[in-house]
Amino acid sequence: MPKLLKIDALIEAIINFLKVKFEIVKVDIIEKLSALVANVVVFMIAFSIFMFFLIFFSFFMATMLNQQLESMFWGYGIVASFYLLIVIIMLILLKSGKIQGLIERAIISATESEEDEEI
Repeated sequence: MPKLLKIDALIEAIINFLKVKFEIVKVDIIEKLSALVANVVVFMIAFSIFMFFLIFFSFFMATMLNQQLESMFWGYGIVASFYLLIVIIMLILLKSGKIQGLIERAIISATESEEDEEI
């Protein structure tokens, strides 16, 4: 009978250990997920503000070019062509895989820096 009590105590200790370990993992996952959501929200806000800036700056540049060229539409065409050129360059880089490699390296370096901060 005494061996049975030791086995029951051992089983109970293992169960308690697993419960505590599960809670630690759960808290760690919640912490990382909340940090990720916070970063995404901050990025989306910053990206939205940047896009508003870019739109208004584009209108400013197009209007300024219109005045310089004494035209009602050439400035808008030039600015639109500039953005079309950027899209074409992005598509070429995307098809070559250079953008994907750049993004992968950025994610890996960000992940490594997070791991270094935790240690």
